[in-house]
Amino acid sequence: MSRRRSRRAAVAPSGPEWIHEVKFDGFRIVALKDRDRVRLWSRFGNDLTWRFPAIAEAPGGLDIERALIDGEAVVLRSDGYCDFEALLPTQASSDDLAIRSVAVAAKEIAAPC
Repeated sequence: MSRRRSRRAAVAPSGPEWIHEVKFDGFRIVALKDRDRVRLWSRFGNDLTWRFPAIAEAPGGLDIERALIDGEAVVLRSDGYCDFEALLPTQASSDDLAIRSVAVAAKEIAAPC
């Protein structure tokens, strides 16, 4: 079976056999919270904590000691669309960023981060 490429359509398919998920155009980030410490990692294992300090602060407010949160760092324009180019190092400021939780796995994890 060959891979299929996605393509634009005016209307999304409908019916019980279709499942849809909104695609946000950003950076995949995993946040690891261990008590008061939060670290952000890319899907390739790069430490992104320094790159997105505003996002790194957000899980600190969770009333849980340890959590693993899988999400997407995105810049949302005023019209609600994502602006991927604004995430690039020369464009983005941490104040512009928002995180959308893809799979909120705010479950306690056994090992510290």
